[in-house]
Amino acid sequence: MAIIGTLKEVKAQCCAQPLIQKGIDYLLETNLKEVFDSIPAGEVKKVELEGDSLFAVFQKYDSKPTDDVWFEAHRKYIDIQYIWDGSEEIWVAPIEEIQDEKPYEEENDFHLMKAKSHSVLTMNPGYASVLFPNDLHAPGLRIDGAQPICKIVVKVMA
Repeated sequence: MAIIGTLKEVKAQCCAQPLIQKGIDYLLETNLKEVFDSIPAGEVKKVELEGDSLFAVFQKYDSKPTDDVWFEAHRKYIDIQYIWDGSEEIWVAPIEEIQDEKPYEEENDFHLMKAKSHSVLTMNPGYASVLFPNDLHAPGLRIDGAQPICKIVVKVMA
């Protein structure tokens, strides 16, 4: 079940998961502006926090159209998606809603699928979502036309 809110709200709801707590603390305590200032548009920067168990991926991109949306899912990782700048939609569906899928990419822990139905999360600056392996999600979708997005995805070993 996806969780959404400010970092402090999400942290309060995820207290049973120490790695999720550590990932949220990293977001709360890091000078995110400084990191984003060092990343060119369209680039990605990975920051290891605890090896493969916990790391952050800083992303700068333009939100994408909502036609022909494929959902993603992960088997090994929980995503903490945090919007630092810009606004986007994340479409979310339970794994039971799969209607079509591509082969799972084990090396990248990446599985693309189509969903029969979905809910929409509107993500504005300061909001985070925690997406578990049973949460299909289509992030980075435009709301009212393309806009630049600065987002951090903290990957937490499930």
